[in-house]
Amino acid sequence: MMDTPAGAAADADPPPAPRVRIRILGPVRVHAGGAEDDLGGAEPRTMLAALVLAGGEPLGDDRLGRLLWGASAPRDAQARIHVLAAT
Repeated sequence: MMDTPAGAAADADPPPAPRVRIRILGPVRVHAGGAEDDLGGAEPRTMLAALVLAGGEPLGDDRLGRLLWGASAPRDAQARIHVLAAT
């Protein structure tokens, strides 16, 4: 019996990624693999829409904070933005 060399499984082609469709006109929605994902409330939906509309350009925490909360951003806005980005 022959041993399989380390890393042999890495040579296999990875499975194809599911197709993702993001809709930002009307209610913000994400469909992945044919099913709609639950985005949660207004904050994650607003953040996703802002990032999609930025077209790959970075958005700073200050800009995202203004888009999410306007002039009444919470004191912990930066931490909340980071939590939203991580979920």
